[in-house]
Amino acid sequence: MFRKISIAIFATILVASCSPNNVTIENGYEKYFTQNGVRGTFAIYNNGQSNFIIYNLNRYKDSAYSPAFTFNTLNSLIGLQKGIIPNENKIVAQDSIDKASNQIYSGISLDSALKSASNPYFSSLSRAIGEKEMKYWIDSIKYGNKTIKNIDSFWMNNSLKITPDEALGFIEKVYFNQLPFQKRVQNIVKKTLVKESNANYQLAYQTGTTMSEKHQQIGWIVGWIEENKHPYFFVINTESDKAYINKKIVTSILKPILKELGFFDGKK
Repeated sequence: MFRKISIAIFATILVASCSPNNVTIENGYEKYFTQNGVRGTFAIYNNGQSNFIIYNLNRYKDSAYSPAFTFNTLNSLIGLQKGIIPNENKIVAQDSIDKASNQIYSGISLDSALKSASNPYFSSLSRAIGEKEMKYWIDSIKYGNKTIKNIDSFWMNNSLKITPDEALGFIEKVYFNQLPFQKRVQNIVKKTLVKESNANYQLAYQTGTTMSEKHQQIGWIVGWIEENKHPYFFVINTESDKAYINKKIVTSILKPILKELGFFDGKK
């Protein structure tokens, strides 16, 4: 169970059609996906009022996909917790992208690797963590289907899968320091996720893209927007038959929806 409302309770609320104050289905957001030539789902969770706004409920709660680069939020937490990465700014000196190596790919810091979506860095980090340790943390946190196949690419190769609902629940736990990692570690990772911060709002997220078994391009954006110290958690998952989904597409869906919901002016 990731959130204060478990998926079982959430499903019961919907089936019973009780309380539109808890869940709002918003089909109008389809236009933002269509404009960008993709299919998908969007959800935002208002932590203060414990309610959801969701577009495409079935995809949100029932369909699981490779998390792609968004998994490296967890990869970073483990690497920091184990001391493999000292902090977000340190450039690790050892240089290796050899699959047999236990060293970290050098030349960039964790912060830079997250911002530039460096797959070599995180493939090397995952090898340094090792499959046994990685499996321990994924099982403990109950991340997605908890499946690892190929230690340096399992978050991209359709072995590890997660639903949008689970992805939203995970990022909420990151924000509230509710994962079994040191507080320092969770604060470092939270800081690296912040993309925009000003007097009106803070916007933090991670994006990712990968290919499904059916050769469809899958895109993700998972994060939060905070105004007046009040966080809202969001997830977008997209799919396209054309191999062109990138982070610009998922952010171009996200920002108009947030704007429509009244964000960015510091009044939420």
